[in-house]
This record gives sequence, structure tokens and C-alpha cells, in this order.
Amino acid sequence: MTVDRPVAGKFWLADNAPDKLGGYLEFAEDGPRIRLVGGFENRMMLDDVIIHGYLTGQASQEVTLFNCFGSSSWVSTNHKREASETVISSTLVVFGTYFYSYDELTGIGIEFRLPHIASWFHQDCFKTEFDFDARTASITYTAYEEHEFMVADGVMFTLVYKGTFFGGGWGIETLNVRRPLWLRISTQGSVGYDELRSLASWYRRFFSWLLDRKLPFLEFSLLRESKDETIPHVVHQVVESGTLEVVENEGFSFTNCLLEYPRIQEHFPTLLSNWHRLASEQQDSLEGFFGMLVHPEIGVEHQFLSVCAACEELLYKSSGQEIEFRKVIQEFCARWSDCIESAPSSDLIEQLVNARHYYAHRTHKR
Repeated sequence: MTVDRPVAGKFWLADNAPDKLGGYLEFAEDGPRIRLVGGFENRMMLDDVIIHGYLTGQASQEVTLFNCFGSSSWVSTNHKREASETVISSTLVVFGTYFYSYDELTGIGIEFRLPHIASWFHQDCFKTEFDFDARTASITYTAYEEHEFMVADGVMFTLVYKGTFFGGGWGIETLNVRRPLWLRISTQGSVGYDELRSLASWYRRFFSWLLDRKLPFLEFSLLRESKDETIPHVVHQVVESGTLEVVENEGFSFTNCLLEYPRIQEHFPTLLSNWHRLASEQQDSLEGFFGMLVHPEIGVEHQFLSVCAACEELLYKSSGQEIEFRKVIQEFCARWSDCIESAPSSDLIEQLVNARHYYAHRTHKR
């Protein structure tokens, strides 16, 4: 299902199926929106309702829109007021089935995409062989590939490559192979969408930090259990306001990354497990840390102090006792030794400690 153009269909309130209206589902930068011809009976305003729809044409399928708000434009004809158009905004759209309450929106996993991630992992998948005598070329690639990492009891992190092939027409041929990388988080049992969405957000932050760039969500797919044993799961595409953000087509360079995947590939499972544990146990401290990173207008001094405070709070909560900043750095180096080639020198640690004391003292005096 593409979201780059309006899609026609019939739409109705989840609690009033007979009252169907024709219209279009479109996707603007501020979120999904429905434009209907006319208005629902006796409903001038819509406030946090669920709307069902059936899309027509090549995109024919069921759709559920959550958290819908809207109003109708009215005209007077023959001394009677009638709704001419209704515009409805939604924050969450699920393709593939009908839901009657938000609590029904559960799944056994979630898949999502992030820009630049495929370049960071850099998995070789193409092989080309030329036969110049026969004037032929053979191109092979891995269309579907999975790499699983167990990060915690009942939580699996998976890299999923899904390849598609597009051929050219007669004349000058252009062969396009698209092999996007999906990141999948799976759970042992069915959990709510909010919990799955939260897990996806924490891993997005993790990769944003490693790649040192903003990584908005591109797509979501909700994985649900299937009654058919021959089908491992049922996939429902999910579109929410945050997944419609425009991503600039910028170049990718390893020089801009905090860590390069080829250098940490051996220790990547440990890195994922450590991150999952921190995100689960020390969420408040990490929230403060990342909250500082998304505000570039904060001065360098306050950024540095915020990082120090977050580190100290993390270790304080895990140990239950106050730890001086010098030991904070040493403890972090020990915890993440699998990903650090050489520990910071004692001189560098002393410079950090002195800077922390200096900035804290000067900020306090202001």
C-alpha cells in the first residue's frame, strides 16, 4: 500500500456501518486525512472516534482510522442545511482489517524502517557473472534474508531484507533491484501496539545515536498471529503522523558515525542486549539524555553537564550509591569494553572531571 497519493473508498463510523460516505484517504505532512462527500447523519463534529473504510481500485482493502477528529462544511438548499464536505484528521491508520477499539490493536511483533540503516549494516548480496562469448550476464541476489539476535527473554531483534525486482521495457533496458532493510522486534506473546511502538522508538534512538543523525520512521508493519498454520503471521501496515516526515536524500559516510558496524559486528548482540536492559531499567535517565540531544539550542556547557548527570544517575540507580564522576567514566568503559578498542587515558579522564567541576561551578554562580 503506497501513501504518496489519495485513495478513493467508502467510509463509515465504526458504530454505524449503514451510514457510508464516499471520499478520499490522503496523506499530508501533518498526518492522514479523509475528505468525504457530505456528512454523517446527525454528526456535525467528530471527536476521537474510530472510522472504518474500504478502499477501492488497485488498493482495495479494509482500513481502520483511530483518533479521528473532524467537522463538516454546511450549505443551505431549499431552506434546508446539508453537509457538503467533511474533513477528518487521524493520527493512526491500520490497513488490512477492522478494529472496533484501540485495545484490539495488538501484535506479536513490529517491523519498521529507518533511513541509512541498510548502508550502515552494508550486507553484500549481489553477484554478477559475465559471459562475453555468449554476450550474456547473470545477476543473482538474495531476495529475502533474516539475521536474528536474542536481546532479552522473549524479545528478538531481527534484520530483515526484502528484495523486489523491476524490469525495463523494450529498447534500452534498466533493471532495478530494491532491497530495503526492515528492523523487526518480536515478542513471545501478543502485546499492545503502544508497547511495540515504544520498543521501536528506543531502537530508533539507539541507531540515531550510533549514526549521529536524525532517523525518522519511514514505515510500520504490525505482525499478528494467524489462525492458518501455513502462514507464520499476518502483516498490517500502520501509518501514523510521524512516519510521513520527509527525509532528505543525503549521502552516507562512515566518518559521521559514532561506531561502524563492521568493527563491532562480533559484539553487536551484546550491544543490543545492553541497550535493551538500559532502556528497560533506566528509562527516566535515558529520556533526559536524549531530551537534551534533540535541543541543539542548548549551549555546549549545559549539554556536557546533562550528559554527566545522565551517566551519574544511571550508575546511581544500578548501584544504589553515589559514585564520583571519575569512577562513572571508568565504570562505563568497563561495561562497554567489547565496543571500545582502547580505554581513555588517565589524563583524558582527569580533563573530563575538571571540566565537569568547572562548568558545574560556573553555572551555579550565574
